[in-house]
Amino acid sequence: MSDKRLDNELAALTDRVLAGEQTDIPPELSDLTPIIEQLHQTVAPDAEPDAGFQDQLTRRIMREWESHPPRHAPRSRWSYWRTNRIVQLAAAAATLVVVLLAIALLANRTDTSDGSMEGTALGSPGGMAVILAALVIAGLIAFWVSQRRKP
Repeated sequence: MSDKRLDNELAALTDRVLAGEQTDIPPELSDLTPIIEQLHQTVAPDAEPDAGFQDQLTRRIMREWESHPPRHAPRSRWSYWRTNRIVQLAAAAATLVVVLLAIALLANRTDTSDGSMEGTALGSPGGMAVILAALVIAGLIAFWVSQRRKP
């Protein structure tokens, strides 16, 4: 019954049989009338399955659920790097080294030809102290944020 016309006729026949009108039944579908009626009685829209069947079905579903637990989403390749404690400490140490190198480069004093000091690359030594304090505070804040417990 892959013919669309026959499918439509079967749907119309089903509607007529369920409505109680059994007139004008096409000959090729006449033997389906008892099947339609029996199926409607077996699977009535307002009928509920008996309690025994519901219990049996519930047990079977639970057994299937336990034997095939749901799969979790695969972990991303970056989740290892975010959650590994040694990697976090290595990243913190590398960041500290970079900050200290930046401070050392910025604090490098240059000698002039007459032997006097001109100050740091950033200007006066007082400005360097402010920048150093800001870097230390930023480092402490970054450390505090990285140590917070993740929800």
